[in-house]
Amino acid sequence: MHHKTKSQRATSLSAGCLVILLLGFLTPAQQPEEGSKGLKPDEAGIQTNPHRKTLRPVTFRTRKRFQRVPAPAGMEYAQVGVTIWRVGHGHSKGLAQVGEEQERLDTNAPYTNGDTIRLIIESATTGYMYIVDQEEYSDGSYSPAMLVFPTLKTRKGNNLIEAWSQVEVPAYPAVWRFQPRELEEGEVRKVQVAEVLTIVVSPKALVDSARIGDKQLALNKGEFEGWRKEPQRPVQQFDVENLLGQITKSRILEQVGSEGATEDEFVTQTIYQVAKRVANPIIVTVPLRFKTSAASAGKN
Repeated sequence: MHHKTKSQRATSLSAGCLVILLLGFLTPAQQPEEGSKGLKPDEAGIQTNPHRKTLRPVTFRTRKRFQRVPAPAGMEYAQVGVTIWRVGHGHSKGLAQVGEEQERLDTNAPYTNGDTIRLIIESATTGYMYIVDQEEYSDGSYSPAMLVFPTLKTRKGNNLIEAWSQVEVPAYPAVWRFQPRELEEGEVRKVQVAEVLTIVVSPKALVDSARIGDKQLALNKGEFEGWRKEPQRPVQQFDVENLLGQITKSRILEQVGSEGATEDEFVTQTIYQVAKRVANPIIVTVPLRFKTSAASAGKN
């Protein structure tokens, strides 16, 4: 699978060069749809933090034309917000710099081996949050599922998050770095095209807390698939239009109990909206695609 930028996808669709993204942005039988721009939160049905006192005006865009429709019978809309920061380490400011510079990205950005990132996740509902990491390969296969959150190094393993709390993963000052994963004996390295994060917010705990340690957890065979056995409607992705590329200093979020900064103007970059049954978990798949498929990479 070859990665292309948005503009390349819009202008260079040809035989053998179609890209099929996880969220269904393109299929071989369709041309790219014109997206929607300038969507206000109420127009898109986006929930906003009711406790936040100040919020700068923002508008959203979609890559597919958006038409708001009611949730199917017996289902409800739920949402998870994700902001990705490419983290620097003061390389341009000298040794005296306090904190780190970080650049706001979205999930459409091209990533590369060696990038260091940190996420801020905000759920509109209370629940137990899990993040599963997999590598996607050019032959369409995936690596085994690794539970990268929770660990004891972030929030002391506490993954019960309150509605509208901002959870930083991994916790400052740690970062995730894209780099090749260690192979099992006899395993042949494949060409990796993306790092795929699956964010789950569940009304009940899915992993026994006794299994959570300092390191990432290899999930048992079939365990991750069991979380996804209940269907949900496809994800609608909304991206803030006017904040992309913003450079700021890393923030230190309180790790347990008061992540929701109710008086600041922090705005989530990308919002995923799904229709699901009330008792089911929210499951959002976030593919982070590489600039090229020439090198294999993973997160540490």
